[in-house]
Amino acid sequence: LCAVRAAAKHRKPVVVAMAAALRNRELQAVPARAAAVVEFVLQEVEQGRADIPTLCFNCGSPEACTQAVEAIPAAMRQRLRDAKVALGVYANLNAGVEKRQAAGFDPSKQRTTDGGKPSKIARREDMTDSMLRSLCDEWTGLGITRIGGCCGSTPDDIAVIAAKLKPAK
Repeated sequence: LCAVRAAAKHRKPVVVAMAAALRNRELQAVPARAAAVVEFVLQEVEQGRADIPTLCFNCGSPEACTQAVEAIPAAMRQRLRDAKVALGVYANLNAGVEKRQAAGFDPSKQRTTDGGKPSKIARREDMTDSMLRSLCDEWTGLGITRIGGCCGSTPDDIAVIAAKLKPAK
């Protein structure tokens, strides 16, 4: 709310983006909260208090991103389109993302015990080009018009997404 109001004060557009799991204070995923987030965004835009061209759900697994968008009733997604607010998804493609996020961020875990660099987080083994194309189909079917990649995504993944979403000539 603070960032939205600050941008509005300066007549600047703001993209609202948040972790798709919409975790509560106990770090439990509550993707159903997406509808409340959308209602807030719609009130700000429809009442002329803010220019929010895009609302994104990101930083969660593809499944968490899908759950958040599915929690938004179809009529509310239509209101977003009518208000010219695009919906976006930027999924995290790393393995074990839900487990790590549910545990919370712990800066002490960012270093190895010997002071070296932490090991790289593995990418999901099931994240193939075919799966990315399938996710694009699912998300566009839900009204998503902005699709990208978060942690674990590579330039090749973005190329697959771009090719899938590129309009036919």
